[in-house]
Amino acid sequence: MAKNYKKIILGTAQLGMNYGFCRNGLYKSKKNLKKILNYAYKNNIGYLDTARSYKFSEKNIGEFHKENKINKQFKIITKLSSLSKIKKKNLKNKLLKDISLSLFFLKKKKIDIILIHNFKDLQKHKLHLLKYLNEMKKKKLIKEIGVSVYKPNEALECLKFKNIKHIQIPFNILDQRWTKKIFLNKVKLREDVKIHVRSIFLRGLLINELKYWPKWFKKRSNAIENLEFFKKKFKMINKIELCLAYVKSFNWVNYIVIGVNSLEQLKDTIKLKRKRKLTYSQRLLVISKMKNIADNRIILPYKW
Repeated sequence: MAKNYKKIILGTAQLGMNYGFCRNGLYKSKKNLKKILNYAYKNNIGYLDTARSYKFSEKNIGEFHKENKINKQFKIITKLSSLSKIKKKNLKNKLLKDISLSLFFLKKKKIDIILIHNFKDLQKHKLHLLKYLNEMKKKKLIKEIGVSVYKPNEALECLKFKNIKHIQIPFNILDQRWTKKIFLNKVKLREDVKIHVRSIFLRGLLINELKYWPKWFKKRSNAIENLEFFKKKFKMINKIELCLAYVKSFNWVNYIVIGVNSLEQLKDTIKLKRKRKLTYSQRLLVISKMKNIADNRIILPYKW
C-alpha cells in the first residue's frame, strides 16, 4: 500500500490559461508566476503537473527553469496532446514531436512522468502506444509512464499494463465512485503504481457558495449543507481543509494535485497540508451522507 504521507503536486493549468471559476489572468503575470513557483520550491513542492494542452503553462515553467538553471529545477509531470485522430503509421512521430516540444518549452532534458492524457487514446493505440513510449524511456527522454483517467473502469484497465506506473484520477469528497471495493482491491495488487488525485475541489465548486453551483444540479443544496455540516462537526478551518483532510485519509492516495490562482492561495494550501486527516469513523460518515448526492454530470466537469 501507499505510504500515508501525501506529496502535494502543484497543478499548473492556471499558470498557462484561465481555468476554473477564477479568471484573473495569472498566467500573464511573470512576476506573480515567479513568486508562486519560488514559494512552491522553497516549501518542498517538488513536482509540477502540466500538459501540452495547458497553452502557455510549459513555456512559463521553462522560463522559470531557464532563469534558475540547475538551482531550482522542478520534477515534471506532463500530458501528451490528443491522439484520437492520429493514425498508427504516424503515432511514433507524433509522440516524439510532443515529447520534444515539451522538453524544449520546459527547458528539461528528461520528463519525469509522461501521462497519456485520455484513456481513449490508450484504448485506440494500446500496445503500440506503450511500446513507443517505452522506447523513449530507454532513450532517457522520459522516466516513467502513466495515464490520466476519468472513471474507475478506466483505471482498472490501466492497472493491467505493467509499463504504467502512474494513474491520475479525479477524486473528491463528492465523488464516491473510487471508494468501491472492486477498485480498492485491484489497487492493492499493484503496489508499484502511484495514484495521483486531481479535482479535489472540483474546479473550485466544493469550496464556493451555492450561487456558483450549476442550477441543473438538483441536489446542490444538499451538497452545500453536508459540506457545512462536516466542516463544523470536524472543526475544520474552512472547506479547503475539509476537502484536503478527506482525500488525505485514504492510504492508496500517493499524490494530490492542487491548482492555485494566487500566492496567498498557495500559502494557505501549504499550511492546511500539514493539518490532520479525517479519522476512519469521520470518513465513513462522509461516505454515508454523500453517496447518493452526486451524479456523473456534476463529478465530471467536462460535462458541465
